[in-house]
Amino acid sequence: MKKKLLVFITTLALLMSIATPAFASEHWYGRYGEAGDTEELQSVSTLSNTIYDTYGVEAIYIANDEATGEDSAKNYYLSVKDTITASDNYIIYSCSADDAYVAWNGSCSEVMSGDVADSMFEDCEQYEEAGRYDLAAVKFLSDVFITLGGNAADISSQTGSDIDTPEVISGQYRNIVDEANLLTDSEKSSLENKLQTISKEQQFDVVVVTVDSLDGKTPMAYADDYYDYNGYGYGANNDGCLLLVAMDTRDWWISTTGYGITALTDAGIDYIGDRIVSYMSDGDWDGAFNAYAELVDDFVTEAKSGTPYDTGHMPKKHRSAKDILKALAISIIVGLIIGFVVMKKVKSDYTHAVRAKASASDYLVDGSLQITGSYENFLYSNVTQTIIEKDSGGGSSTHTG
Repeated sequence: MKKKLLVFITTLALLMSIATPAFASEHWYGRYGEAGDTEELQSVSTLSNTIYDTYGVEAIYIANDEATGEDSAKNYYLSVKDTITASDNYIIYSCSADDAYVAWNGSCSEVMSGDVADSMFEDCEQYEEAGRYDLAAVKFLSDVFITLGGNAADISSQTGSDIDTPEVISGQYRNIVDEANLLTDSEKSSLENKLQTISKEQQFDVVVVTVDSLDGKTPMAYADDYYDYNGYGYGANNDGCLLLVAMDTRDWWISTTGYGITALTDAGIDYIGDRIVSYMSDGDWDGAFNAYAELVDDFVTEAKSGTPYDTGHMPKKHRSAKDILKALAISIIVGLIIGFVVMKKVKSDYTHAVRAKASASDYLVDGSLQITGSYENFLYSNVTQTIIEKDSGGGSSTHTG
């Protein structure tokens, strides 16, 4: 009897190991899977049950953050798909450390397409890169609900939060990380929208990071490490750039990766630095970071046209309204000072008695004028100049972080 019981327990354990994923590296979200009391997990439960009850579709989000390599998300899905749904109508989103995969069947085929799947990937990406698979699951299920015909306005009432248009991941913005608190909340929100819009349109991450301390690192090392260790970058080469501002040393640094090395050459980085330093010197951090974002957008666009900005080829300098007003004010002040000095000089000269001489001879010293009849006719000067420029090389210097 004991032997039979032992065999039964062993068999049951084996079946459980096949049917149930190991949650150490895997995350399952749907009508069954990870559960909890957080607002996000409650939203997952509400949305997944609503989708099933309304449309008869099993919507499941699964992630394995240890799976790596090409098609790792697809391979992971294939390895577990038979254990995660008993319905013929399903849509399953699989995510790995390197990519994502969506599969659907039955009635979902009527509304799903490659374009819809791409949109889901883009919506979930920012959460996945931050390791917030719970938020990615809520976003995915929200997209499924709307794709199947649900009303977007119902999502907030059902989940208790406006998850459809999130700006913040776990209390922090993604592309603007203002640890030094240089910006107001409204400035950060506006800048985050601008940085994310540029990043998505260009497929090139544009990031701003401010810190109180470099923790003993050089600005270059800190910027490089922050970019690498926080999952920034588009494509296989992690295309993008990061502006770091350190308040303890008053340093700034622009780190470039992938296509950023092509788009932002050394000369280009110097150019951008010259434009933003004037704002930072005045404490106008919002102006500096917005100028940086706009300039990077311009530089990437120019690089994609085949002629990256570099030595001998730079954008025309556009003076801001602030710079124009400052220059005008300086000109007026200098003009008033010069005018005042001249007026005082003229007034001083006129305090002396002046008497007109009767004739020109009165102004001559005896014997000082001698006319020899010499004659010189200087018509014009023709000078030819050849400018010899020093070859600066151009391009980008690189290093390995």
